Amino acid sequence: MGLGPSATIIVSLVGAGAFILMCAAFWRVLHGDDAYGVGARSQDQENYMREVRQRNYDDMAAGRRPIRGDIHSTLPTL
Repeated sequence: MGLGPSATIIVSLVGAGAFILMCAAFWRVLHGDDAYGVGARSQDQENYMREVRQRNYDDMAAGRRPIRGDIHSTLPTL
């Protein structure tokens, strides 16, 4: 082989990276998004999130804002 030791290592690493990306792509095609742990939320969780959103919308409509403490920053002000 006419490549030096460094070039051989780099070519091997690039080839291994390409192989891993191809395997991940095939896995995603065959098993879909659920293979990554992203699934549908339960009905209880959906109801809770709907309630929280509605509460936030009601607060915004009434002009209420959440109470927040002072922001201390070490960045210079412009």
